[in-house]
Amino acid sequence: MAAPTIVRTPNFYEITVITEDLTPEDIFQDSNAHKLRKIKRIEFVGGAIDDKCVIKMNDENGATICTLATAVIVVPDTVRFKGGGQYMDPFIDFSDGTFTAQGAHKLIIEVA
Repeated sequence: MAAPTIVRTPNFYEITVITEDLTPEDIFQDSNAHKLRKIKRIEFVGGAIDDKCVIKMNDENGATICTLATAVIVVPDTVRFKGGGQYMDPFIDFSDGTFTAQGAHKLIIEVA
């Protein structure tokens, strides 16, 4: 199975090929295990109808931050956080999600 691909820019993290759980350390590539980041928006574009992505707080046992799903291919499901963003430590729970077309889906995290 291919490894996840993460493109990092100062304010955006674009993740494709989600094939496993991704911890905050995996996403943001830092060693500060519990650093909260101010997240403005999370957007999911599924590769097939009924794909879904589950984002939790910190790890697989954390509270669910959001569940994003695709009803129509290539139409993104987006959650925007008010007040310029909310502090959180996002964890992508692969086992709770549905990613039918490997590599065709995309998750974008925008940080403040």
